Amino acid sequence: MSIMTNPIPSIASQTSVLEAKQRLSQSLLWTLQRNFFAQQGIQAWSQRIVPQYITSNPFIARAYAKIVLSFLQEAIACENLNSTPSHTKAPFYIIELGAGSGRFAYYFLKQFLATIQHSVLKNISFKYIMTDFADRTIDYWQAHSYLQPFVNQNYLDFAHFDVEQFQEIVLKKSGEILSPETIKKPIIVLANYFFDSIPQDAFYIKEGQIHEWLITLLSPQHETNLSDPELLDRVIVDFSCQPINKNYYNDADLDGLLNDYSKRLVETVIPFPIAALQCLRYFRQLSQDRLLVLSGDRGYTCDEALEGLQKPEIRIHGSFSMMVNYHALGEYVLRQGGQTLHPQCGHSHLNISAFILGNSSNGWVETHRAYTETIEQFGPDDFFTLKEGFEKIYNSYTLPQLLAYLKLSGWDHIIFLGCFPRLLDQIGAITQLERQQLYQAIQQVWNIYYPIGEQHDLAFSLGVLLFGIQYYAEALDFFQLSINDYGLDASTLVNMSQCHYNLGQLDTALLYINQALELDQTLEMAKSMRNKIQAEIDRSMR
Repeated sequence: MSIMTNPIPSIASQTSVLEAKQRLSQSLLWTLQRNFFAQQGIQAWSQRIVPQYITSNPFIARAYAKIVLSFLQEAIACENLNSTPSHTKAPFYIIELGAGSGRFAYYFLKQFLATIQHSVLKNISFKYIMTDFADRTIDYWQAHSYLQPFVNQNYLDFAHFDVEQFQEIVLKKSGEILSPETIKKPIIVLANYFFDSIPQDAFYIKEGQIHEWLITLLSPQHETNLSDPELLDRVIVDFSCQPINKNYYNDADLDGLLNDYSKRLVETVIPFPIAALQCLRYFRQLSQDRLLVLSGDRGYTCDEALEGLQKPEIRIHGSFSMMVNYHALGEYVLRQGGQTLHPQCGHSHLNISAFILGNSSNGWVETHRAYTETIEQFGPDDFFTLKEGFEKIYNSYTLPQLLAYLKLSGWDHIIFLGCFPRLLDQIGAITQLERQQLYQAIQQVWNIYYPIGEQHDLAFSLGVLLFGIQYYAEALDFFQLSINDYGLDASTLVNMSQCHYNLGQLDTALLYINQALELDQTLEMAKSMRNKIQAEIDRSMR
Protein backbone atom coordinates (compact mmCIF):
# COMPACT_ATOMS: atom_id res chain seq x y z
CA MET A 1 0.00 0.00 0.00
CA SER A 2 1.31 3.46 -0.80
CA ILE A 3 0.17 6.95 0.15
CA MET A 4 -0.14 9.56 -2.57
CA THR A 5 1.14 13.01 -1.74
CA ASN A 6 -0.14 14.76 -4.87
CA PRO A 7 -3.73 15.48 -5.92
CA ILE A 8 -5.59 12.47 -7.32
CA PRO A 9 -5.04 12.18 -11.09
CA SER A 10 -8.10 12.05 -13.26
CA ILE A 11 -9.97 8.82 -13.00
CA ALA A 12 -9.46 8.17 -16.70
CA SER A 13 -5.70 7.97 -16.14
CA GLN A 14 -6.05 5.20 -13.57
CA THR A 15 -6.23 1.51 -14.38
CA SER A 16 -8.69 0.84 -11.59
CA VAL A 17 -10.56 2.98 -9.08
CA LEU A 18 -11.68 0.70 -6.25
CA GLU A 19 -13.62 3.33 -4.35
CA ALA A 20 -13.78 7.11 -4.39
CA LYS A 21 -14.25 9.63 -1.58
CA GLN A 22 -15.54 7.13 0.97
CA ARG A 23 -15.89 7.69 4.70
CA LEU A 24 -12.77 6.11 6.18
CA SER A 25 -14.58 3.80 8.62
CA GLN A 26 -16.68 2.44 5.75
CA SER A 27 -13.77 1.91 3.38
CA LEU A 28 -13.04 -1.28 1.48
CA LEU A 29 -9.77 -1.36 3.44
CA TRP A 30 -11.49 -2.80 6.48
CA THR A 31 -13.10 -5.59 4.43
CA LEU A 32 -9.68 -6.48 3.06
CA GLN A 33 -8.33 -6.41 6.60
CA ARG A 34 -10.97 -8.86 7.83
CA ASN A 35 -10.40 -11.14 4.87
CA PHE A 36 -6.67 -11.15 5.52
CA PHE A 37 -7.05 -12.39 9.10
CA ALA A 38 -9.84 -14.82 8.17
CA GLN A 39 -7.64 -16.41 5.47
CA GLN A 40 -4.32 -16.37 7.30
CA GLY A 41 -5.40 -17.73 10.67
CA ILE A 42 -2.41 -18.60 12.88
CA GLN A 43 0.01 -18.11 9.97
CA ALA A 44 -0.39 -14.35 10.33
CA TRP A 45 1.67 -14.69 13.52
CA SER A 46 3.65 -17.92 13.11
CA GLN A 47 5.08 -16.66 9.80
CA ARG A 48 5.75 -13.26 11.39
CA ILE A 49 3.58 -11.45 8.86
CA VAL A 50 1.85 -9.47 11.62
CA PRO A 51 3.95 -8.17 14.54
CA GLN A 52 3.07 -9.53 17.97
CA TYR A 53 6.14 -9.73 20.18
CA ILE A 54 5.80 -6.44 22.06
CA THR A 55 2.26 -7.34 23.20
CA SER A 56 2.79 -11.10 23.53
CA ASN A 57 5.68 -11.74 25.88
CA PRO A 58 5.98 -12.81 29.53
CA PHE A 59 6.98 -9.33 30.69
CA ILE A 60 3.80 -7.60 29.53
CA ALA A 61 1.68 -10.54 30.72
CA ARG A 62 3.18 -10.21 34.19
CA ALA A 63 2.45 -6.47 34.23
CA TYR A 64 -1.17 -6.98 33.18
CA ALA A 65 -1.62 -9.79 35.72
CA LYS A 66 -0.52 -7.49 38.54
CA ILE A 67 -2.89 -4.73 37.47
CA VAL A 68 -5.81 -7.14 37.09
CA LEU A 69 -5.05 -8.67 40.49
CA SER A 70 -5.16 -5.25 42.16
CA PHE A 71 -8.41 -4.39 40.38
CA LEU A 72 -10.00 -7.66 41.49
CA GLN A 73 -8.94 -7.11 45.10
CA GLU A 74 -10.63 -3.72 45.12
CA ALA A 75 -13.69 -5.04 43.28
CA ILE A 76 -14.07 -7.84 45.84
CA ALA A 77 -13.71 -5.39 48.72
CA CYS A 78 -16.51 -3.34 47.23
CA GLU A 79 -18.55 -6.47 46.51
CA ASN A 80 -18.33 -7.66 50.11
CA LEU A 81 -19.99 -4.43 51.16
CA ASN A 82 -22.71 -4.38 48.52
CA SER A 83 -23.35 -7.86 47.07
CA THR A 84 -25.84 -10.58 47.76
CA PRO A 85 -24.53 -14.12 48.53
CA SER A 86 -25.50 -15.35 45.04
CA HIS A 87 -23.33 -12.68 43.45
CA THR A 88 -20.33 -13.70 45.56
CA LYS A 89 -20.03 -17.09 43.82
CA ALA A 90 -20.27 -15.65 40.30
CA PRO A 91 -17.03 -15.55 38.26
CA PHE A 92 -15.09 -12.53 37.13
CA TYR A 93 -14.73 -12.51 33.35
CA ILE A 94 -11.43 -11.49 31.76
CA ILE A 95 -12.11 -10.98 28.06
CA GLU A 96 -9.27 -10.66 25.55
CA LEU A 97 -10.28 -9.05 22.27
CA GLY A 98 -8.53 -10.33 19.16
CA ALA A 99 -6.41 -12.85 21.05
CA GLY A 100 -4.22 -13.54 18.00
CA SER A 101 -1.87 -16.49 18.34
CA GLY A 102 -3.00 -17.15 21.92
CA ARG A 103 0.49 -16.50 23.25
CA PHE A 104 -0.50 -13.55 25.47
CA ALA A 105 -3.43 -15.49 26.96
CA TYR A 106 -1.14 -18.41 27.80
CA TYR A 107 1.46 -16.15 29.42
CA PHE A 108 -1.20 -14.22 31.33
CA LEU A 109 -2.85 -17.34 32.73
CA LYS A 110 0.50 -18.81 33.79
CA GLN A 111 1.49 -15.58 35.54
CA PHE A 112 -1.94 -14.85 37.03
CA LEU A 113 -2.50 -18.34 38.44
CA ALA A 114 1.01 -18.44 39.93
CA THR A 115 0.39 -15.07 41.58
CA ILE A 116 -3.04 -15.73 43.06
CA GLN A 117 -1.89 -19.05 44.55
CA HIS A 118 0.10 -17.01 47.05
CA SER A 119 -2.49 -14.32 47.69
CA VAL A 120 -5.81 -13.87 49.47
CA LEU A 121 -7.48 -14.43 46.06
CA LYS A 122 -6.35 -18.04 45.66
CA ASN A 123 -9.97 -19.24 45.69
CA ILE A 124 -11.30 -16.54 43.37
CA SER A 125 -13.73 -17.62 40.66
CA PHE A 126 -12.71 -16.26 37.25
CA LYS A 127 -12.83 -17.20 33.60
CA TYR A 128 -10.54 -15.96 30.83
CA ILE A 129 -12.25 -15.67 27.44
CA MET A 130 -10.24 -15.56 24.23
CA THR A 131 -12.17 -13.92 21.39
CA ASP A 132 -11.86 -13.28 17.68
CA PHE A 133 -14.17 -12.85 14.70
CA ALA A 134 -12.34 -15.49 12.63
CA ASP A 135 -13.55 -19.04 13.20
CA ARG A 136 -10.29 -20.46 11.84
CA THR A 137 -8.33 -18.73 14.61
CA ILE A 138 -10.75 -19.85 17.33
CA ASP A 139 -10.54 -23.44 16.06
CA TYR A 140 -6.75 -23.25 16.38
CA TRP A 141 -6.96 -22.18 20.03
CA GLN A 142 -9.46 -24.88 20.89
CA ALA A 143 -7.15 -27.53 19.44
CA HIS A 144 -3.96 -26.21 21.05
CA SER A 145 -2.68 -28.73 23.59
CA TYR A 146 -0.98 -26.06 25.72
CA LEU A 147 -4.32 -24.34 26.38
CA GLN A 148 -6.22 -27.51 27.25
CA PRO A 149 -5.17 -27.68 30.92
CA PHE A 150 -6.70 -24.24 31.48
CA VAL A 151 -9.88 -25.32 29.71
CA ASN A 152 -10.06 -28.52 31.78
CA GLN A 153 -9.73 -26.51 35.00
CA ASN A 154 -12.54 -24.18 33.85
CA TYR A 155 -10.23 -21.17 33.74
CA LEU A 156 -10.45 -20.68 29.97
CA ASP A 157 -13.12 -20.51 27.32
CA PHE A 158 -13.46 -19.14 23.79
CA ALA A 159 -15.99 -16.97 22.00
CA HIS A 160 -16.76 -15.32 18.70
CA PHE A 161 -16.65 -11.53 18.99
CA ASP A 162 -16.97 -9.13 16.07
CA VAL A 163 -16.53 -5.45 16.78
CA GLU A 164 -18.32 -4.61 13.53
CA GLN A 165 -21.38 -6.76 14.31
CA PHE A 166 -22.07 -6.68 18.04
CA GLN A 167 -23.93 -9.79 19.15
CA GLU A 168 -24.25 -11.84 22.30
CA ILE A 169 -21.01 -13.41 23.49
CA VAL A 170 -21.60 -17.16 23.67
CA LEU A 171 -18.86 -19.25 25.24
CA LYS A 172 -17.80 -22.19 23.07
CA LYS A 173 -17.10 -24.73 25.82
CA SER A 174 -19.62 -23.97 28.54
CA GLY A 175 -22.40 -22.56 26.35
CA GLU A 176 -22.80 -19.61 28.73
CA ILE A 177 -24.27 -16.42 27.26
CA LEU A 178 -22.79 -13.19 28.59
CA SER A 179 -25.40 -10.52 29.16
CA PRO A 180 -26.11 -7.78 31.71
CA GLU A 181 -28.42 -10.25 33.43
CA THR A 182 -25.89 -13.11 33.68
CA ILE A 183 -22.82 -11.04 34.56
CA LYS A 184 -22.78 -10.33 38.28
CA LYS A 185 -19.32 -8.84 38.67
CA PRO A 186 -17.05 -6.28 36.99
CA ILE A 187 -15.50 -7.25 33.66
CA ILE A 188 -11.86 -6.94 32.66
CA VAL A 189 -11.24 -6.34 28.94
CA LEU A 190 -7.77 -6.72 27.43
CA ALA A 191 -7.19 -5.23 23.98
CA ASN A 192 -3.63 -5.39 22.65
CA TYR A 193 -2.90 -4.56 19.03
CA PHE A 194 -6.66 -4.53 18.56
CA PHE A 195 -7.96 -0.97 18.40
CA ASP A 196 -5.34 -0.11 15.75
CA SER A 197 -6.80 -2.69 13.36
CA ILE A 198 -10.52 -1.90 13.50
CA PRO A 199 -12.42 0.89 11.69
CA GLN A 200 -11.54 4.50 12.36
CA ASP A 201 -12.61 7.82 10.95
CA ALA A 202 -10.37 10.85 10.49
CA PHE A 203 -11.05 14.57 10.55
CA TYR A 204 -9.14 17.71 9.66
CA ILE A 205 -9.51 20.70 11.96
CA LYS A 206 -8.58 24.22 10.98
CA GLU A 207 -9.60 27.37 12.84
CA GLY A 208 -12.60 25.73 14.47
CA GLN A 209 -14.00 24.11 11.33
CA ILE A 210 -14.14 20.31 11.12
CA HIS A 211 -13.59 18.56 7.81
CA GLU A 212 -14.07 14.87 7.15
CA TRP A 213 -11.21 12.98 5.53
CA LEU A 214 -12.52 10.87 2.65
CA ILE A 215 -10.53 7.99 1.24
CA THR A 216 -9.99 7.01 -2.38
CA LEU A 217 -8.46 3.65 -3.29
CA LEU A 218 -6.82 2.99 -6.64
CA SER A 219 -4.89 0.10 -8.13
CA PRO A 220 -2.20 0.16 -10.82
CA GLN A 221 -3.97 -2.75 -12.51
CA HIS A 222 -7.48 -3.82 -13.30
CA GLU A 223 -8.99 -5.65 -10.32
CA THR A 224 -11.69 -8.29 -10.65
CA ASN A 225 -11.80 -9.47 -7.03
CA LEU A 226 -12.31 -6.66 -4.55
CA SER A 227 -12.35 -9.06 -1.60
CA ASP A 228 -8.80 -10.35 -2.14
CA PRO A 229 -6.61 -9.21 0.79
CA GLU A 230 -3.56 -9.22 -1.50
CA LEU A 231 -4.95 -5.92 -2.77
CA LEU A 232 -3.43 -4.38 0.36
CA ASP A 233 0.04 -4.91 -1.14
CA ARG A 234 -0.65 -2.79 -4.22
CA VAL A 235 -3.52 -0.43 -3.45
CA ILE A 236 -2.81 3.30 -3.66
CA VAL A 237 -4.47 5.46 -1.02
CA ASP A 238 -5.31 9.13 -1.21
CA PHE A 239 -7.34 11.41 1.03
CA SER A 240 -9.46 14.44 0.35
CA CYS A 241 -11.62 16.39 2.78
CA GLN A 242 -14.92 18.22 2.98
CA PRO A 243 -16.59 20.28 5.73
CA ILE A 244 -19.13 18.61 8.04
CA ASN A 245 -21.75 19.86 10.46
CA LYS A 246 -21.54 19.49 14.23
CA ASN A 247 -23.95 16.53 14.34
CA TYR A 248 -21.90 14.24 12.14
CA TYR A 249 -22.70 11.07 14.09
CA ASN A 250 -26.09 12.14 15.48
CA ASP A 251 -24.76 10.87 18.79
CA ALA A 252 -24.27 13.26 21.70
CA ASP A 253 -21.25 11.42 23.14
CA LEU A 254 -19.38 11.04 19.86
CA ASP A 255 -20.25 14.46 18.46
CA GLY A 256 -19.35 16.07 21.77
CA LEU A 257 -15.90 14.47 21.71
CA LEU A 258 -15.28 15.52 18.12
CA ASN A 259 -16.50 19.07 18.53
CA ASP A 260 -14.36 19.59 21.63
CA TYR A 261 -11.25 18.98 19.54
CA SER A 262 -12.22 21.82 17.23
CA LYS A 263 -12.34 24.15 20.23
CA ARG A 264 -8.89 23.20 21.56
CA LEU A 265 -6.73 22.41 18.53
CA VAL A 266 -5.75 24.94 15.85
CA GLU A 267 -4.85 22.90 12.78
CA THR A 268 -4.38 19.15 12.70
CA VAL A 269 -5.74 15.76 11.68
CA ILE A 270 -7.74 13.88 14.33
CA PRO A 271 -7.85 10.08 14.08
CA PHE A 272 -11.22 9.16 15.53
CA PRO A 273 -11.44 5.56 16.83
CA ILE A 274 -15.10 5.06 16.11
CA ALA A 275 -15.11 1.24 16.36
CA ALA A 276 -13.07 1.34 19.57
CA LEU A 277 -15.49 3.86 21.09
CA GLN A 278 -18.43 1.67 20.14
CA CYS A 279 -16.58 -1.27 21.67
CA LEU A 280 -16.18 0.62 24.96
CA ARG A 281 -19.87 1.47 24.89
CA TYR A 282 -20.77 -2.19 24.31
CA PHE A 283 -18.76 -3.37 27.31
CA ARG A 284 -20.05 -0.51 29.44
CA GLN A 285 -23.56 -1.77 28.83
CA LEU A 286 -22.59 -5.42 29.22
CA SER A 287 -20.88 -4.79 32.55
CA GLN A 288 -23.37 -2.18 33.73
CA ASP A 289 -20.54 0.33 34.04
CA ARG A 290 -18.28 -1.95 36.11
CA LEU A 291 -15.27 -2.30 33.90
CA LEU A 292 -11.48 -2.28 33.59
CA VAL A 293 -9.99 -1.98 30.10
CA LEU A 294 -6.26 -2.45 29.51
CA SER A 295 -5.05 -1.69 26.01
CA GLY A 296 -1.62 -1.60 24.41
CA ASP A 297 -0.94 -0.09 21.00
CA ARG A 298 0.77 2.73 19.18
CA GLY A 299 -1.23 5.84 19.87
CA TYR A 300 -1.82 9.39 21.04
CA THR A 301 -2.68 10.21 24.65
CA CYS A 302 -2.79 14.01 24.79
CA ASP A 303 -3.66 17.12 22.77
CA GLU A 304 0.03 17.95 22.32
CA ALA A 305 0.62 14.64 20.54
CA LEU A 306 -2.35 15.27 18.26
CA GLU A 307 -1.41 18.83 17.28
CA GLY A 308 0.09 19.34 13.82
CA LEU A 309 -0.69 15.95 12.24
CA GLN A 310 -0.75 16.07 8.44
CA LYS A 311 -2.62 12.96 7.30
CA PRO A 312 -4.01 9.75 8.77
CA GLU A 313 -1.14 7.29 9.18
CA ILE A 314 -1.59 3.79 7.75
CA ARG A 315 1.18 1.27 8.45
CA ILE A 316 1.46 -1.94 6.43
CA HIS A 317 2.63 -5.29 7.87
CA GLY A 318 0.74 -7.92 5.90
CA SER A 319 -2.44 -6.38 7.24
CA PHE A 320 -2.44 -2.69 8.18
CA SER A 321 -2.82 -0.61 11.31
CA MET A 322 -3.46 2.97 12.33
CA MET A 323 -2.36 4.94 15.36
CA VAL A 324 -5.00 4.84 18.11
CA ASN A 325 -6.39 8.04 19.58
CA TYR A 326 -6.26 6.92 23.22
CA HIS A 327 -6.95 10.48 24.25
CA ALA A 328 -10.42 10.25 22.70
CA LEU A 329 -11.06 6.90 24.41
CA GLY A 330 -9.97 8.39 27.73
CA GLU A 331 -12.16 11.45 27.29
CA TYR A 332 -15.13 9.23 26.55
CA VAL A 333 -14.55 7.25 29.76
CA LEU A 334 -14.17 10.46 31.80
CA ARG A 335 -17.49 11.72 30.42
CA GLN A 336 -19.10 8.51 31.73
CA GLY A 337 -17.77 9.16 35.22
CA GLY A 338 -14.81 6.79 34.90
CA GLN A 339 -11.06 7.10 35.30
CA THR A 340 -8.33 7.15 32.68
CA LEU A 341 -4.67 6.22 33.12
CA HIS A 342 -2.09 7.12 30.47
CA PRO A 343 1.72 7.02 30.74
CA GLN A 344 2.83 10.43 31.95
CA CYS A 345 6.09 10.42 29.98
CA GLY A 346 4.77 9.11 26.68
CA HIS A 347 6.11 5.99 25.00
CA SER A 348 8.67 4.89 22.43
CA HIS A 349 7.06 1.76 20.99
CA LEU A 350 3.90 0.84 22.90
CA ASN A 351 1.36 2.93 24.76
CA ILE A 352 -0.58 1.12 27.48
CA SER A 353 -3.67 2.86 28.81
CA ALA A 354 -6.15 1.79 31.45
CA PHE A 355 -9.81 2.81 31.68
CA ILE A 356 -11.88 2.16 34.79
CA LEU A 357 -15.62 2.45 35.27
CA GLY A 358 -17.47 1.70 38.48
CA ASN A 359 -17.43 2.62 42.13
CA SER A 360 -14.76 1.63 44.60
CA SER A 361 -14.58 2.30 48.31
CA ASN A 362 -11.12 3.82 47.92
CA GLY A 363 -11.21 5.21 44.38
CA TRP A 364 -9.28 2.30 42.83
CA VAL A 365 -6.04 3.45 44.47
CA GLU A 366 -4.50 -0.04 44.41
CA THR A 367 -5.22 -0.36 40.70
CA HIS A 368 -3.60 3.04 40.18
CA ARG A 369 -0.59 1.91 42.22
CA ALA A 370 -0.22 -1.30 40.21
CA TYR A 371 -0.43 0.64 36.95
CA THR A 372 2.22 3.08 38.14
CA GLU A 373 4.58 0.29 39.19
CA THR A 374 4.17 -1.97 36.17
CA ILE A 375 3.64 0.55 33.35
CA GLU A 376 4.98 3.93 34.46
CA GLN A 377 8.07 3.11 36.48
CA PHE A 378 9.43 0.38 34.20
CA GLY A 379 6.93 -1.13 31.84
CA PRO A 380 6.65 -3.19 28.65
CA ASP A 381 7.60 -0.20 26.49
CA ASP A 382 10.78 0.31 28.52
CA PHE A 383 11.59 -3.40 28.41
CA PHE A 384 11.26 -3.46 24.62
CA THR A 385 13.57 -0.45 24.34
CA LEU A 386 16.08 -2.26 26.55
CA LYS A 387 15.74 -5.41 24.44
CA GLU A 388 16.59 -3.49 21.27
CA GLY A 389 19.78 -2.25 22.88
CA PHE A 390 20.77 -5.60 24.38
CA GLU A 391 20.40 -7.41 21.07
CA LYS A 392 23.25 -5.37 19.60
CA ILE A 393 25.77 -6.27 22.32
CA TYR A 394 24.95 -9.80 23.53
CA ASN A 395 28.57 -10.82 22.98
CA SER A 396 29.75 -8.43 25.69
CA TYR A 397 27.73 -10.06 28.48
CA THR A 398 28.83 -12.67 30.99
CA LEU A 399 26.81 -15.75 31.85
CA PRO A 400 25.45 -14.26 35.11
CA GLN A 401 24.40 -11.11 33.24
CA LEU A 402 22.61 -13.12 30.55
CA LEU A 403 20.79 -15.17 33.19
CA ALA A 404 19.74 -11.98 34.99
CA TYR A 405 18.39 -10.58 31.73
CA LEU A 406 16.47 -13.79 31.05
CA LYS A 407 15.01 -13.63 34.54
CA LEU A 408 13.96 -10.00 34.04
CA SER A 409 12.20 -10.99 30.81
CA GLY A 410 10.11 -13.62 32.59
CA TRP A 411 12.14 -16.41 30.94
CA ASP A 412 11.10 -15.34 27.46
CA HIS A 413 12.07 -17.89 24.81
CA ILE A 414 12.63 -15.13 22.25
CA ILE A 415 15.17 -13.54 24.58
CA PHE A 416 16.73 -16.96 25.15
CA LEU A 417 17.15 -17.58 21.43
CA GLY A 418 18.82 -14.19 21.09
CA CYS A 419 21.20 -15.03 23.96
CA PHE A 420 21.79 -18.62 22.82
CA PRO A 421 25.04 -18.17 20.85
CA ARG A 422 26.62 -16.21 23.71
CA LEU A 423 25.36 -18.70 26.29
CA LEU A 424 26.97 -21.49 24.29
CA ASP A 425 30.25 -19.57 24.22
CA GLN A 426 30.17 -19.09 27.99
CA ILE A 427 29.71 -22.69 29.16
CA GLY A 428 33.30 -23.73 28.55
CA ALA A 429 34.47 -22.18 31.84
CA ILE A 430 31.22 -22.59 33.78
CA THR A 431 31.27 -23.09 37.56
CA GLN A 432 29.19 -25.72 39.30
CA LEU A 433 26.84 -23.05 40.70
CA GLU A 434 26.44 -21.44 37.27
CA ARG A 435 25.80 -24.87 35.78
CA GLN A 436 22.89 -25.39 38.20
CA GLN A 437 21.57 -21.88 37.55
CA LEU A 438 21.68 -22.40 33.78
CA TYR A 439 19.88 -25.73 34.13
CA GLN A 440 17.12 -24.04 36.17
CA ALA A 441 16.89 -21.22 33.62
CA ILE A 442 16.44 -23.75 30.80
CA GLN A 443 13.57 -25.37 32.70
CA GLN A 444 11.95 -21.97 33.29
CA VAL A 445 12.21 -21.01 29.61
CA TRP A 446 10.52 -24.24 28.54
CA ASN A 447 7.87 -23.96 31.23
CA ILE A 448 6.63 -20.61 29.92
CA TYR A 449 6.98 -21.45 26.22
CA TYR A 450 3.91 -21.50 23.97
CA PRO A 451 4.56 -22.87 20.46
CA ILE A 452 2.76 -21.56 17.39
CA GLY A 453 4.60 -23.50 14.70
CA GLU A 454 7.35 -20.95 14.25
CA GLN A 455 10.60 -21.75 12.45
CA HIS A 456 12.93 -21.71 15.46
CA ASP A 457 13.25 -25.09 17.18
CA LEU A 458 13.48 -24.08 20.83
CA ALA A 459 13.68 -27.64 22.18
CA PHE A 460 16.72 -28.36 20.01
CA SER A 461 18.56 -25.26 21.28
CA LEU A 462 17.75 -26.12 24.89
CA GLY A 463 19.00 -29.66 24.29
CA VAL A 464 22.28 -28.40 22.84
CA LEU A 465 22.87 -26.22 25.89
CA LEU A 466 22.05 -29.07 28.28
CA PHE A 467 24.46 -31.31 26.41
CA GLY A 468 27.10 -28.62 26.75
CA ILE A 469 26.76 -28.58 30.55
CA GLN A 470 26.69 -32.39 30.69
CA TYR A 471 23.01 -32.86 31.55
CA TYR A 472 22.84 -35.70 29.02
CA ALA A 473 19.63 -37.40 30.14
CA GLU A 474 17.79 -34.07 30.27
CA ALA A 475 19.20 -33.10 26.87
CA LEU A 476 17.75 -36.32 25.42
CA ASP A 477 14.28 -35.29 26.58
CA PHE A 478 14.54 -32.01 24.67
CA PHE A 479 15.97 -33.61 21.54
CA GLN A 480 13.00 -35.99 21.57
CA LEU A 481 10.66 -33.01 21.92
CA SER A 482 12.38 -31.48 18.92
CA ILE A 483 11.74 -34.62 16.86
CA ASN A 484 8.12 -34.72 18.03
CA ASP A 485 7.50 -31.15 16.82
CA TYR A 486 9.84 -30.78 13.84
CA GLY A 487 10.44 -34.34 12.65
CA LEU A 488 13.56 -36.46 12.29
CA ASP A 489 16.72 -34.49 11.65
CA ALA A 490 20.25 -35.85 11.21
CA SER A 491 21.79 -33.27 13.54
CA THR A 492 19.30 -34.08 16.28
CA LEU A 493 19.96 -37.81 15.94
CA VAL A 494 23.72 -37.24 16.12
CA ASN A 495 23.26 -35.24 19.31
CA MET A 496 21.08 -37.98 20.80
CA SER A 497 23.72 -40.54 19.91
CA GLN A 498 26.35 -38.51 21.72
CA CYS A 499 24.12 -38.20 24.78
CA HIS A 500 23.68 -41.97 24.95
CA TYR A 501 27.40 -42.45 24.40
CA ASN A 502 28.24 -40.19 27.33
CA LEU A 503 25.71 -42.06 29.46
CA GLY A 504 27.48 -45.31 28.62
CA GLN A 505 24.57 -46.60 26.51
CA LEU A 506 26.62 -47.73 23.52
CA ASP A 507 24.05 -49.88 21.73
CA THR A 508 21.49 -47.07 21.77
CA ALA A 509 24.16 -44.57 20.72
CA LEU A 510 24.96 -46.77 17.70
CA LEU A 511 21.27 -47.02 16.81
CA TYR A 512 20.87 -43.23 16.69
CA ILE A 513 24.09 -42.59 14.77
CA ASN A 514 23.02 -45.14 12.15
CA GLN A 515 19.65 -43.39 11.83
CA ALA A 516 21.44 -40.08 11.36
CA LEU A 517 23.58 -41.51 8.54
CA GLU A 518 20.51 -42.98 6.87
CA LEU A 519 19.15 -39.43 6.67
CA ASP A 520 22.44 -37.84 5.61
CA GLN A 521 25.31 -40.02 4.41
CA THR A 522 27.63 -37.02 3.98
CA LEU A 523 28.09 -36.39 7.72
CA GLU A 524 31.78 -37.14 8.24
CA MET A 525 31.53 -36.50 12.00
CA ALA A 526 28.76 -39.08 12.22
CA LYS A 527 30.85 -41.63 10.34
CA SER A 528 33.75 -41.08 12.77
CA MET A 529 31.35 -41.29 15.69
CA ARG A 530 29.92 -44.58 14.42
CA ASN A 531 33.40 -46.09 14.06
CA LYS A 532 34.28 -44.97 17.58
CA ILE A 533 31.11 -46.43 19.10
CA GLN A 534 31.45 -49.68 17.18
CA ALA A 535 35.05 -50.06 18.28
CA GLU A 536 34.11 -49.63 21.92
CA ILE A 537 31.28 -52.14 21.57
CA ASP A 538 33.68 -54.63 19.98
CA ARG A 539 36.21 -54.18 22.80
CA SER A 540 33.52 -54.72 25.41
CA MET A 541 32.58 -58.02 23.74
CA ARG A 542 36.07 -59.50 24.01
